[in-house]
Amino acid sequence: MMRKTVSSFCGAIVLGITVIASQTPESVAGDWAGDLVLQGTAQFAMLHMSGSGPSYEGSLELPFMGEKATLNGFNRDDRSLVFTASNSTYSLHFVGEVKGGMFEGSVQDGPTNVSGDRFRFAHLARIDFSKYTGGYDLGGGRVISISPIPEQDMGAIAASVVQYTDTGNGRWGTLFPISPTRFISGGPAARVFPAEIDVSFSTNRQGQITGLIWRETNRPMVRASKANAYPEEEVRFTNGGVSLAGTLMTPKTTGRHPAVVLTHGSGPQLRQRGILEQLFVRSGFAVLTYDKRGMGGSGGSWQNSSFEDLADDAVSGARMLQTRPDVDPRQIGFWGLSQGGWIAPLAAARFGETAFVIAASGGGLSPELQELLDTEDELRGAGFPPAEIADAIAFQKTKNAFMRSGEGWDLYQTMRQRVQNLKWYHYGNTDAWGPATATNPYWANQRRIYFYDPASALEKLACPVLFVFGELGSSPTTVMANVTAVRFLTERAGNPDVTISVIPNAGPQSLLRRKGRRQSADRRAAAVRAWLSSGIREVGAKSH
Repeated sequence: MMRKTVSSFCGAIVLGITVIASQTPESVAGDWAGDLVLQGTAQFAMLHMSGSGPSYEGSLELPFMGEKATLNGFNRDDRSLVFTASNSTYSLHFVGEVKGGMFEGSVQDGPTNVSGDRFRFAHLARIDFSKYTGGYDLGGGRVISISPIPEQDMGAIAASVVQYTDTGNGRWGTLFPISPTRFISGGPAARVFPAEIDVSFSTNRQGQITGLIWRETNRPMVRASKANAYPEEEVRFTNGGVSLAGTLMTPKTTGRHPAVVLTHGSGPQLRQRGILEQLFVRSGFAVLTYDKRGMGGSGGSWQNSSFEDLADDAVSGARMLQTRPDVDPRQIGFWGLSQGGWIAPLAAARFGETAFVIAASGGGLSPELQELLDTEDELRGAGFPPAEIADAIAFQKTKNAFMRSGEGWDLYQTMRQRVQNLKWYHYGNTDAWGPATATNPYWANQRRIYFYDPASALEKLACPVLFVFGELGSSPTTVMANVTAVRFLTERAGNPDVTISVIPNAGPQSLLRRKGRRQSADRRAAAVRAWLSSGIREVGAKSH
């Protein structure tokens, strides 16, 4: 039987999983995370199971591919566990063993066909991740930050793991809990195996986390104490009729502090908790982070909001900070990443007393132009021929024309019907795709932001400005176009205090999007370390 690769999955999956167990089988209920290696390619996967034999239920998930399969037909005895997920296209058969919290074995194409494919999963502990969140001091200014992963970034994975960043060597990644006090990581993004990092947490008699032991392959073992928490306060502020909820973290020193408002990236976003918050507050800044409209404790709807609406939310947060006795009202700035690269400069332009603004990975071009450049560059990098790339760009422009004006539906729909089964359509993270109906909410939601022109805001900035780009942030062409646009617009405005930094081999999505451009662990670490230190160092120098 000809087997499809995992990357070609378009529906559910047929699985038969047999687990060789001991006389007293280990519980399999809960979440499992690990790797499926099919045709030599490893894919991150999760198993979610509940119940007890024979009344099990669950699912298999490939989060980064948007694939999910329902498990059924469970049958378990002292020696084996079997379950399936049906699909009319193909089947996979897993044969393995559950032992010591691990589930591993071989993957076969059907019950009898032997292949070299394998799988390995770790059973994840169910814990309260908020207990682990914070900064861990190793001395000499080195900090390991542990924080939740935003739900919108990793979907169901976010409920099971935490993320870490090590300022000493620039490493970052995901930690998977295999017990309440032991976490492992296979490296950046979402990798479990082979485990490169093994973390043991220490607790006091009250069960509170007090520190950690950090073991990393080919590096000395280190111990770190959990830093005493910085003062935090739940705050609320309003923009028009929208009430926004956030957290204000302040330094331990007394007096008035400079402050930074953290704006959001695209999609549903909760308040940020992680390395940026830690680095800013340790550098003497008060940090305001809040739930995006319609998320957490905030009202309104981010789907129905323009960049101007979102920027004014940040401005309202800055106005609230000006009323506080622990914040210097003349030293308030804005930070933003990705979509925040447009929102933070816009907020700075609309807040007359802005002391500084930091924009990371974007903000010089309109979203429309940036997406066109990204599509062209990604398809070219994937080896698509020039004629197909031109076809994709023509379709995307036709789609954009309808989105902007509401006219030309027949032309768009005719093109969509012709190209929707071509390989480049909806390839990777490109925007060369579109809804099937004219009434889809996508059109109205995207129209509010897609054609935003940042020129006016950038030309109004009179404060110190820092733009940080990763060389692999979206595409090399897009990065250079952003740099050129930012430089031209700020120079035309006569702003003498503009810094533009392009970090080699770095980018928020480079590990997931830029196939064939993956760096070594040391090069990734150097890039992240440069990215982190650049923003804090520059703003710290310019804010006083």
